[in-house]
Amino acid sequence: MNLQRPTQTGACAGNRRRPMVRRARFDLRASPAAGEHAVSPDASRFAAGAAHVMAVAQQHDIDVTALTDAGTFTAKKLADLQKLIRDKIGSDVPEGIDVVLCGSFGRQELTPGSDCDFLILVQSDVDADYISQLRLHVRDAARELQLEPPGATGLFGDFAIATELYGRVGLDTDSYPNATRRMLLITESVSALNPDVRRSTIDRILQRYCSDYGKQNTDQVRNRVPRFFLNDLMRYWRTITVDYAAKQWMDGREASHLRRVKLLTSRKILFAGTFATGLTASYLADDERRLSERIQEHIASQCDQTPLDRLMALHEKLGSDGQAALVRVLRAYCSFVSCMASEQDKSLIKNGFPDADHQSSNLRMRVEKITDDIQEGLEQIFFDDPYLASLTRSFGLF
Repeated sequence: MNLQRPTQTGACAGNRRRPMVRRARFDLRASPAAGEHAVSPDASRFAAGAAHVMAVAQQHDIDVTALTDAGTFTAKKLADLQKLIRDKIGSDVPEGIDVVLCGSFGRQELTPGSDCDFLILVQSDVDADYISQLRLHVRDAARELQLEPPGATGLFGDFAIATELYGRVGLDTDSYPNATRRMLLITESVSALNPDVRRSTIDRILQRYCSDYGKQNTDQVRNRVPRFFLNDLMRYWRTITVDYAAKQWMDGREASHLRRVKLLTSRKILFAGTFATGLTASYLADDERRLSERIQEHIASQCDQTPLDRLMALHEKLGSDGQAALVRVLRAYCSFVSCMASEQDKSLIKNGFPDADHQSSNLRMRVEKITDDIQEGLEQIFFDDPYLASLTRSFGLF
């Protein structure tokens, strides 16, 4: 699982570490103002996934304003988007279909100018015309909310068949879009239409990952770590780092600055937080249930948490040095989210800090410190702290 940045020709070429973005949490306690929509039940469950972030921030007096602001913005846009979609499609919605939001929505890091990375998740027999119309309605709703359309890669803004996500894992039929959608559904997603479809699809994917553990001897740690799941996660991480280098070669180095920073921050945290989820399955307590059920439940219980929150959940298990490293990562990630919320900072990063003035120079140093802090903090957490070090060594590479 090498948590260090990719090689010079890969994801982290030229710079050692990059800032990690962390999900903000929104305050759902206040009543909505007149004319505003109440946050949906699914958005409320989504917000609950930040408990560990907030606990660590409170214990160590960390300013997470950037995260909470982004989270509040995410919750409001999610509720508005859900209402617009419902208004457009009416009440007669087939049971086996959902609109799943990934990316910034799934990480609770939405800021002005963020993309609306959505998928139409189809679980049962749904009329093709309905799928097409729903797709157009979601695009229209996102446009009305001034959200950017999905990127041109084709990963989002389309439909995905649930059985493909859990029925084709590995081998030639597991295409790049299929594998990516499967991993993002587990790691950073939220429902905007029918939460039961998203949840049941995740459950089936995890059943697929964990089905071989029913006959395992539970007294051995190696049998409690879901290797199939972790290998697919690591494949995804390596794929996006390789894709970064490929896009850099195709689009030109000048077009890759923001993409690179995101790779070394939000993408890396996505991997690290989910990797921690897999490793900590080794500490599952014995009970009367089959091991496969317990591993599946362990992973599923964290699928409504953001990757950052999964990482922060390690806090009470780590030693003092590991906790200090975790705090370092959280501070850095908050700083990164603050950069992404600033149109000026985001523009400077996107353009490669083109101005030789004081502001651009300071921002470059700030970003470099963010990425260094995240990288070095993750190295200490996974490679040096006793809670994870031996597991990382055993399951992180071979």
